[in-house]
Amino acid sequence: MGKSRAEIQKAYREILKEKNKEDYLKREREQKRRNYVSSHQLSERDREERNRKNRANLREFYARKRAERAHQDSSQTSVYESRGIEEDTGSETSDERHTRNGGNETDRGRLLVRLDFNEINRGRQKAALKRWKRDRSAAVSRVRILEQERDKLKTKLKSTQRALQRVRKSTESTKHVPSVELTPSKQTERDMEAANLTAEQEKLRRPILLSNVLVSEIRASKKNTPRDKKAAIYNIVARRIAKKYRTIKYLSMKTGLGRNQLGRVNSKVHQIGIKKRLSKLEKNREQVINFMKREDNSRTQPGKSDAKKTATGCKQQVHILTDYLFCI
Repeated sequence: MGKSRAEIQKAYREILKEKNKEDYLKREREQKRRNYVSSHQLSERDREERNRKNRANLREFYARKRAERAHQDSSQTSVYESRGIEEDTGSETSDERHTRNGGNETDRGRLLVRLDFNEINRGRQKAALKRWKRDRSAAVSRVRILEQERDKLKTKLKSTQRALQRVRKSTESTKHVPSVELTPSKQTERDMEAANLTAEQEKLRRPILLSNVLVSEIRASKKNTPRDKKAAIYNIVARRIAKKYRTIKYLSMKTGLGRNQLGRVNSKVHQIGIKKRLSKLEKNREQVINFMKREDNSRTQPGKSDAKKTATGCKQQVHILTDYLFCI
């Protein structure tokens, strides 16, 4: 069965690799360097997969280096053994020559072997130093991460302690609040005891008593006023001065009135009485305005600066009445 087109192309690429191996490896290195993605941009799964492949390649590289080193050692040992045998035979012939010549020398041949362990030891030292540096950098980075986590936990602990302290203060304050509402005089005595004031300090007692009386009056008014008529109480209690001195929240807590309603008060004027025929008045007012806005009675100013905001927040163009109405 013949090869497919993909198999033919693959075989052709393998032949090109064998012919121009250095150029191919160079192009492959450049392509890998160009398409390299840093570790912090990868997902955790892809990063673990890359580390696993790198460890496997590193183990293969060290195994290949060890095999090459063992092969070199074995070749050097065989060379040394052959040289020793040759020197032994040479020494024996010299001894025979000396004995034959009647010489008195009895020296025998010596085997001189020179083993260079410096390169091996130096490589092992470099590898150990590299491992130590790698472990040290990993430990330093781990310590830095742990210090950052410690600082975050310290900040979280402080914030939690402050929140717990606030909760304890609030619970302690609620414990001292009686279940039965106190009279203004009893509340004044309690306030003076909390401020370490004596009963003889009449100048301070009277203002405190007056404020408690006013608060009690407002509470009673709120309690006895229907829901649809409480707007008058809000208009009387709060407006500009309460907002200026930022006492809306405290006023709401003391009187029981809504904080949002107190903050929305814009006027002290409150209409007391029944609103009569407002729908009819609004209808007549709209008819009069529409009559005045007719083209023969008024003209519209086209400029952008002529637009005015109404009470509802909408913009309307200014209309100027003509003298037609004077001729009626």
